[in-house]
Formats: sequence, C-alpha cells, structure tokens
Amino acid sequence: ITGGLAQVAGKVAVTTTVSASSGCLTATCLARVFEKTFDIGVALNGILGALVGVTAGCSIVNPWGAFIIGIVAACIYYGAHLLLLKLKVDDPLDAFPIHGCCGAWACVATGIFCTDEGVQYSGYPNVNDACSSGEQFGVQIISILCIALWAAVMSGGSFFLIKQTMGLRVEEAVEAEGLDISEHGGNVYGEVFEDHQAPSNKVVPFVVGENGGSAAANNMGFRD
Repeated sequence: ITGGLAQVAGKVAVTTTVSASSGCLTATCLARVFEKTFDIGVALNGILGALVGVTAGCSIVNPWGAFIIGIVAACIYYGAHLLLLKLKVDDPLDAFPIHGCCGAWACVATGIFCTDEGVQYSGYPNVNDACSSGEQFGVQIISILCIALWAAVMSGGSFFLIKQTMGLRVEEAVEAEGLDISEHGGNVYGEVFEDHQAPSNKVVPFVVGENGGSAAANNMGFRD
C-alpha cells in the first residue's frame, strides 16, 4: 500500500477495535446491573453499536476518543433498547437502537472527536480548522437532521402506500405463529422442548445467572 495508506489502515484497525472493546465491556456491565445477568446478546449488540458509532470517524479520531465513543454508543444502544421495550415497539433485532441511535451518535462523535491533524493524516484534501473551530460539529448536526427528515418522509410514504394496498399487518394467527414459518417455511428459534427435555443434538442457549449457573438449564429442570 503506497501513499501512507498502510498507516491509515493500521489506525482504523486500532480505533475500531478499541471502540468495539469498550462498547462490549460497557454493555456487559449495564446488563449485569439492570438485568442481573451477563447477557451475551446485549454484549454483542454493544459491540455492534460501538462499531457503528466509530465507523464515521474511525480514521480521523484518536484511540482515546474511540474508547469514549464505544462507551457512549453502548449506553445509547442500551437506553434505546429499554425505551423500545417500554413503548412495546417490536424490534427484536434492536435495529433502531444499533443503527439508528448509534448511527446518529456516530455523526455527533465525528464532530466532537475529530482533529484537524487526523483529517490531514487520513489523506483528505481539506486544509482548514473545521474540527478545532467547531464548524465540523455543526455540519454533523445538520447532516443528522437531513438524514432523519429524508428517512421519515420516504419510509412514511412507503408505509402509507403499503397500508392502502396490501396492508401492513398479517392475521393474528399468523402473527402468533411467526412470520418465519408462514413466510419462510422454517422456525428460526428452533423446536420448543417438551417435558423440559433437551435433545442431545440440540444446543441449549446459555446465560449466566446470579448464581453462576445456566439460566437455560435451570429453566429446563437441570441444576448445577
């Protein structure tokens, strides 16, 4: 790699890894505090949220900034996750908390943690003090508003047309059974175990409970 791009690639690898690590640790701690478990799903989503949060500025922020970005991203993800549960909004993959909320944080974080030296180091042709003067922060805020407005108008219009034609909701029976079965012909969650017996060839989800044991095993009648 010529033109100093190898150094830039190395920096990007460092900042993304640092952010993902701090995001994972933060999300794990939040789950432990509020849910009393070490939830692997929350930890992994903390990684994803932190990666989303640092991606916009991965080449122009310093590693210490990436560390903070990951922490804040995990907090934003987890807060949005709890908010959707409280509002009873169906988002089983936490797509909005991770990509929507943490994506907005990525735009803000770029304006906060970018440096003029980092911009030059990354090979951008801009030679100015946009980062240190706060101009870039203002640009990032405007970009969030523009993206949110565009997404709201386009998705709202699309959903309105769908509702007026084929409809947005399926029948209650299909909804209860699961669209994975009716639309895709398979159960993505696996078979429901009967009589609390787990087949030997099936993997049982493992979540560490307060007593250090497997919550899945305890729910199925097994004990440490």
